[in-house]
Order: sequence, then structure tokens, then C-alpha cells
Amino acid sequence: MAVTSKRKVTSAAYDRQSGIYASDRCDIVFPEGELLDFATFVSSKNILNPAKNVALVDGVTGRELTFDQVMEETVSLGTCLHHLGIEQGDVVMLLAPNSIYYPLAVMAIARIGAVVATPSPMGSAKDVEFQARLANAKMVITTSELLFKTRGLGLETIVMDDDGSFSLAEDPGKAAKVRASSTVQPRIHRDDPAAILYSSGTTGMSKAVVLSHANVVAQILQLAREELYESALAGRKLSYDVPLCALPMSHIFGLVAVTLKQLYLGNRLVILPGFELRTMLSAVESYRISHIYVVPPVIITLAKFLQKTTTMHDLTSLRAILCGAAPLGEELVLTLSHLLPNAFFFQLYGITEATGALTLNDTVASGNTASAGTLLSNVEAKVLDVRSGAALPPNCQGELFLRSPTTMLGYISNPEATKLSITSDGWLRTGDLVYFDDAGNLFVVDRIKELIKYKTLQVAPAELEALILTHPLVLDAAVVASKDEEAGEIPVAFVVPSADGELTEDEVRVFVARNVAAHKRVRRVTFIDAIPKTPSGKILRKDLALKA
Repeated sequence: MAVTSKRKVTSAAYDRQSGIYASDRCDIVFPEGELLDFATFVSSKNILNPAKNVALVDGVTGRELTFDQVMEETVSLGTCLHHLGIEQGDVVMLLAPNSIYYPLAVMAIARIGAVVATPSPMGSAKDVEFQARLANAKMVITTSELLFKTRGLGLETIVMDDDGSFSLAEDPGKAAKVRASSTVQPRIHRDDPAAILYSSGTTGMSKAVVLSHANVVAQILQLAREELYESALAGRKLSYDVPLCALPMSHIFGLVAVTLKQLYLGNRLVILPGFELRTMLSAVESYRISHIYVVPPVIITLAKFLQKTTTMHDLTSLRAILCGAAPLGEELVLTLSHLLPNAFFFQLYGITEATGALTLNDTVASGNTASAGTLLSNVEAKVLDVRSGAALPPNCQGELFLRSPTTMLGYISNPEATKLSITSDGWLRTGDLVYFDDAGNLFVVDRIKELIKYKTLQVAPAELEALILTHPLVLDAAVVASKDEEAGEIPVAFVVPSADGELTEDEVRVFVARNVAAHKRVRRVTFIDAIPKTPSGKILRKDLALKA
């Protein structure tokens, strides 16, 4: 077994001479040798469950795949792709919603040494074309519902149907799978490109992030170690875990931190096509779900629903809620912990450029409900002064730099952006304003580029959003900067009001003013039907800025 469930007893260390914060977790034990692909690693390493146990469950239809079937279908599809001309290093774009067949396609592409690109299925045809060209895709795998978005690409296309069958788009009657007597066995190096995922693009155009096989395997090991530790503390067997994935598998969180990790652990993963509150709660009740993975909008919706609902679902099986993608307000964490007392609440901090998670926090048990946690295994950090670049000690805010085995290879077709993001000695620039406390807990203030510059002062939108969301008549909120002749920039709020009452703009402004310093007060409030967000739950501030 490549993962240990024993923690070091030393506390998180800050070295004043180097300015480096070190993880207090035991190092992961990485697979030996230079040849490595994440698909073979995942499918051959599921830790406890026998091959004939169920691996993936469609939470809507109940359709299941065993670990044996996952392996068989992955090899079969990979062989098919090779026969259709996909060579090692070629890029195959996978444009599809969540399904039990999505991870099969991902691993089939990886097993033959090709590179999987995963754009969001929610994107427009124009978005898909931009991302396909950026990645230099050679082939597309999609669904019949999304086929219209790929028509203009001029690429050979495989259609993935709901029943798991694959067919050529130009010849629907011809099955794309082939059963070859010999499988493809390329020599894949651990540092070879494995996946292309797209950054959120919340303030501009998205970038194509290139991850290696070693990046993916390292993230799986880092997070699997945490889940093993959590189970060991409670004296449980992993076979008892039944996690749920409603996060988009096209995003790093849903793909690696949830789906590939659970396949590695050997747990039964229940998959939903997306997030719809009542469907998710029904799945938790029906399948006795133990773990759910969510983003802040889901937490907000769930907390407000549980506060006012009179017909409760049975959620007693729920033991862990893991949330990432954006900072959460302390009051929201405490509210949900009170509503679901049997569940531990975990926050994590991560970015696509680092293959997902970099810190993890059991918020209630640690007593730091506002913290994103401590550094995962093998991760180092620096906090540098935004102006001078000097390394900062605990409790001082600066830009977060990280060094980890999960750091991306770079941005495809964008060497300048890669050079700006990764230093010559391997430090990844995150663009996030943060600080560590004396115990090594990370606190994320906001994105540096999203800070509002009010006169000579800075205002963090996330702080104001967390406050506004505590108002009982607010369903959702976002804060952005608006140009101002006198102040330079002022905070303006976009609010989704609840239908349960009559909320006014003045009420929101007064509510904020009572709880913040004068320079942080919201100067203008606009009511809207929904806050524009990425599929991973991040606020699309560039869209709101146009309305500010």
C-alpha cells in the first residue's frame, strides 16, 4: 500500500531563514520507476475492494459498473482509439456531462499515452472550438446531445451513449469499440503530459493547464492518505464508504480529487449528472451516502434549505462534507455543522495549476472554521509581500507561492504565462492573498486581482459576500469593483433575494455598514435572478463587472 495513515507528531514548521512553510503530514510514498500512467495506477491499485465489487453507480438510473468492468471497458476503448489512429501524445477532447462512462473514457485515453482535454459541457460551441484549437485536439468524444457543439471542428468524433456504447458520429451504425487480441502497451513516462484542464476564466479568458501523469498520481496519493487517516481514526473499513459525485468531472476537483481517488481507494462512487438539491438529498438517502463533495453555492443552498424545510430527508448516513473552489464564511460553516451534527465538515484550498487540493481542514474539529487547513503531504509554501517580494512570517498577508509534486507542466501554447506562473526553482505563483497562523493554518483572503482598491485601502469581495449571505432574506450574493471618480473603486453588490420576504437595497447596505469598517461599505446594491458562475462554482466577476 502506497499510503500511510499515521501523522507526524511535529507541528507545522515555518523556517525564518528560508521563509518556507512545511507540511506537518507524512510524505507520500511515490511509485518507483520512471514509467507510470495514472490510469494503470488507479485501476490496478484499488486498495480494499475485490474486482467484482461495484465501482461506479449512476445515481439516477441505478446502472452499475464493477471494478472488473471498468478495467475491461477502459482497455477496450483505449485499443479502439489506437486503431482509429490516436498515438501517444495526441490530444483527445472529452466533451460530456457526468456519467459512469466519463472516467472510463478518461482512463482509456491515458492508458494509450494520449492526452485527455476536458472542457466544460456547459460551454458554448464557440468556447468548445476555442478550447479544441488551443489544445490542438485530434479527436473528440462527446454525447449525442452535445454533438452540435463539435460539428464545426472538422475532427473525427466518437459518440458516447447513455448505455455505454460508443459509435462513430459520421457512421452511427458502426460501433467504435474493437476487441483486439493484443492491447496497446506504450512506454509512458511519469512526466509525460496526461491531461489538459481549463482554468476558470473568472476574470478573463481561460488557460489550458497541462498536467503530467505524476501530477495526477501525487494528488490521488495525497488525498487518499487523508481519507485513510479519517477512516482509521473512526475505526472504520473503507468498504463502508459510499461517496457521491455531483461536481463536474470536467473540473479538476470532480475528476481527480473525487472520481479517480475513489476508484483508487476501491470505494463505491455514486454519480449524478449535476447538482440539483432534491436529487442530491434523495441520493444521499437512497444510497446511504457517506461523503459528498461540493462547492460554496451548494453549501449556501443546502444550508438555507435545511433551515426552512419541514420535510427532512434521512441524512444520518452522511459523515463528511468536503468543500472547495472558493472561501466560505465562518458563520455558514457553523450553521451547516449545527444542521448536520453527524457530519464532519472539511474545507480545502486548491487550484487547477496544482492538480487540485493543496490544503485540507477538518473545520469543526480543528476549531478553525475560517481556515482552509494545513498543507498536504509534500507541499511547501511561501507568503511573499505583494510589493517587495520579501518572505513573510505567520499572520502577515501576502501572495501565496507553492512547491508541490502536483505543480503543472505549464500552460499549453502560452510560454509567457507559464514563465510568470512558475519560477526557475519550481515555485508556483497562485495570485491569492493569504496568511498562515502560528499553527500552520492557511487563511485565504481573496484573489489579488479581485481586491477592490478603495482610495489607498483594499477591500476583499469574499469578506463582504460571506457577510451578506448571513442575511436571512439573501439566497446568494457577489461583490465586485465599480469605477469611481473620487475613490478609484467602490464595492457594489449583486444580490439574489429570497422569495420569503421583501428585501430592499437600503436594507442590504445598512446590514453591511453595521458590520464592517467605513471603507468596506457597499455603495450600491443590484437585485438579480442568479449570480453567474462557472460549473465549479466560482463567481464570474468579469460578467458582473460589465453591469457594475
